[in-house]
This record gives sequence, C-alpha cells and structure tokens, in this order.
Amino acid sequence: MISASTLNAQNQKKKLQSEYDKILKEIVQIEESIKKTRDQKIENISLVNSLNAKIKSRASLLSNITSQMSALEKELNKTNHLITSLEEDIKQLKSDYARMVYNTYKYHQTVDPMTFIFSSESFNQAFQRLNYLRKFSSFRKQQSDMIGRTINDLSEKEKELIQKKSEQAELFALQEGQKQQLEREKGELNKMITKFSKDEESLKKKVAQKNQDAEALNKRIQKIIEEEIRLARERAAAAAAAKAAKEKEKSKSSGTLALTPKEQALSNNFSNNKRKLPWPVDRGYIIEKFGKQPHPTVKGVFIDANGIGIKTEESADVNAIFDGTVVSVFYMPSEQNSVIIKHGDYFTVYSNLMTVNVKKGDQVKTKGSIGKAFTDENEKVTKVNLQIWKGTLKLNPELWLAAFN
Repeated sequence: MISASTLNAQNQKKKLQSEYDKILKEIVQIEESIKKTRDQKIENISLVNSLNAKIKSRASLLSNITSQMSALEKELNKTNHLITSLEEDIKQLKSDYARMVYNTYKYHQTVDPMTFIFSSESFNQAFQRLNYLRKFSSFRKQQSDMIGRTINDLSEKEKELIQKKSEQAELFALQEGQKQQLEREKGELNKMITKFSKDEESLKKKVAQKNQDAEALNKRIQKIIEEEIRLARERAAAAAAAKAAKEKEKSKSSGTLALTPKEQALSNNFSNNKRKLPWPVDRGYIIEKFGKQPHPTVKGVFIDANGIGIKTEESADVNAIFDGTVVSVFYMPSEQNSVIIKHGDYFTVYSNLMTVNVKKGDQVKTKGSIGKAFTDENEKVTKVNLQIWKGTLKLNPELWLAAFN
C-alpha cells in the first residue's frame, strides 16, 4: 500500500518533470528560431531578444533541476531512514526468533511433545495442549515468514536507494552542463550587446520611433474602447433607465462597461481563466515584455510596451484567446492590421497581422483563427503583438496566458 507521503513525492516528481519537459521544449523552439536567423546572416535586436528569452528559460530550467534535486534528496533521506529501521527490525526479529527456538529446544530436551499431550489428566486438557502446540508452531512459522518479508523489503529499499543515487548523479551532471551552457549564452549575449552598442544613436532613433508608434496605437485602441463603453452605457440606459443611471455613475468612476447579464457572464469567465488562456499562436515565445522595459543593448533607453511581443513562425495562424465579439479591425503602417475583440468587460488586441479573416460584429470562439502573422522582410522577424485591457486599464498579458505555450 502506497503511503500519502510517497504519493505526494511521486506527484511532485511528475509535476517537476512535466515542467522540465515544457521548458526544454521552449528552449529547443528558441534555438531553432535563432539558428534560422543566423542562417540568414542576420544580426538584429530580435536576435538579442531571442538570446535573452533563451537565457531566462535556461535559468528556469536550472531552477527546476535544483527543485528536482531537493525533492530527490528528501526521498534519499527517507529511504536511508527506512533501511536503518528495517535493519533494526530484522535484528530484533532474528534475536526474538533465536531465543524462542532455543527455549523450545531446551523444553523438548526435558519433555517430549507426545509425552506432553498423553500425560494430560483429561481429554479436554490433552486437546488444549495439542491446540497450544499447534498455535506455537504456527507462531514460529509467522515469525520466520516475517523475517523473510522484512529481508525482502530491505532488499527492495536498497535497490531503490541505488536507483535514487544514480538519478542524483544524473541530475548533478545535468545541472553542471546547464550551468556551463548558461554561462556560454551570457557571454554570447554580452558580445552582441557590445557590438550593437556601437550604433547607439541609430538605435535611440529607432526606439523613439517605436515608442511614438506604440503611443499612436494606444490612442487608437483607447478611443475604440471608450466608444464601446459609451455604447454599452446607452444600451443599458435603453434597457432600464433607473438602473442605468446608477450603472452610469459607477461606470464613469471605474472606466468599465455597463454590462448585460450575458456580457457579465462572459466577463466573469474571462477573469476566471487568468493564467489559463491559450496563446494566440501555436508556436512562439515572448521577446518583448509588457510595460516600460530597458532596451536590450542601449543603457538608459526604455521601450514602452502596452502588451507583449510574441515571435512566431512565418505565416503563422493568429487565434483568439477567448470567446468574444470583434469590435474593430483597422490598419496602421507601424503595426499592420489590428483586431480588437470584446469579452464582456475585457478586450484583447492582436496587432502586426499580415491578413485578417474577421470583420466587425463577428462572433469568435477560443482558438478561432482571426488572421496570419506579419513578417518584417528587412528584419526577417515574424511577430504578433498581444494586449489585454479591462475597460480602459491595460493588463500584462503574460500573467493571463497559460504558463507555457
């Protein structure tokens, strides 16, 4: 029978192994992307971002290995303790059994079992003595069997210990290998940063333009969302004027929508799926983080990001991350095509799309295709930008997507 602690240890081991496999898959995916970029003889900021992403994933992998080693150390200590306990049990059982055999031998030297039975004063006493001898013989056999089982248990635990020590050695070697790989990747990144830093002025201009484009997109999105809020208030007012007046005041102060029961249910469902939402592409990794981020190569320069940038494969399908209604499709030269989908009180924005296959008013389902990712022919980078808003409040999409793609 498996104990609760053993079951917990097994579950933790499976969880850590599953996490390890996912991180390793992510690293392999990033390495494939980096190799493809290098094969095209291209060195750009996207390559720096990819290296950064790989280093972060490698650090996560090392953290996972450390957790696995810690869990294994606990199992080793427990197994050692059990072996010590079993050895003490065997020693005690053998001692008790030897004492019992010796006492039986001494008794049989003086009194023969048959004589012991036939010297009974009555049939009832003879039956009791016979029953006693049978029970005594059975007890001896039980003690002998118990010693045998305990020795087998000890043998199994010793094999388990050898296996765990082998796993520990493998994990240690894996950890050392990953540490060395991480250091190599950091050195490679530093060389590239130094190389790009020589062209600092040009990079500063590009960042300034990128921030300007991001702000223009932000204003466009905000205007569309504010219009949706206004329309939602009007719908609520038409449905129930008295209630709408109350909702209107609440909506004004919070920057959120006055929702119908159906929209509220959709909004709640979206909220309940935080950290569980699917990625907008089947394969990809984050190369641009949310918020004000330091430029990867130019010190003192920051990039303002209202969402995250996901590097993906050329012509990759871009999918909705949740059920909703398309409220806007528009084009801007800096961000190509953009799609805004409403999910109750929440909005998701998908930018840098090469083509779009939805229109305003369309109902979309989770993982339903909305278009294809755009590839920058100069940079040779295929990227999708994802934003999540709650009313007029910008949220970090990375905190809403499932942990690994």
